[in-house]
Amino acid sequence: MEIPAGRSRREMGTLTAPALQAARHDVRAALQIPDAVPPQLVIDAMVTLAQGGTPPRVDAARLRSRLATLPRMPQANAATLMALRDWEFGPPQELLETAMLGRGR
Repeated sequence: MEIPAGRSRREMGTLTAPALQAARHDVRAALQIPDAVPPQLVIDAMVTLAQGGTPPRVDAARLRSRLATLPRMPQANAATLMALRDWEFGPPQELLETAMLGRGR
């Protein structure tokens, strides 16, 4: 995923985009995917792999092995959950402002 592609920064909390960028770096490092590889290429390769195909220009067996032994990545998990929360409910500041309006402030 490109950050903040397709979404306005207003839809994400101020900490979400940097957290996702750090998570992307950590996951790519664990999978030995260079940061220079375009995100869409990685996404397409993962989708092809998940559908049982062999992505072009990728050692599918090696990538499957890395995915099978992926370590726990709590920061990447937290960033993903943060993004999901923002996209479902809005960024935290917006939630706070909405709650304050409901109190007549």
